[in-house]
Amino acid sequence: MPESTRVVAEDLGVAPETVGPRMAAAAATAVIIELFTGTEKFELEQAMVTALRFIEVGIESLAQDAG
Repeated sequence: MPESTRVVAEDLGVAPETVGPRMAAAAATAVIIELFTGTEKFELEQAMVTALRFIEVGIESLAQDAG
């Protein structure tokens, strides 16, 4: 998770130790785990689209807050 925290922090222009990048990385990790352990195979494509949108909107919101 440290690598994903660093990447989000770079995108937002903030320090990786701040809460935003850490929360985004944790949420993304939880979403990925749920996709591959809790999603039926026939729902996987739609679940992935929804998950990526969830992560994208969260990071966009953090960018506005950091702004």
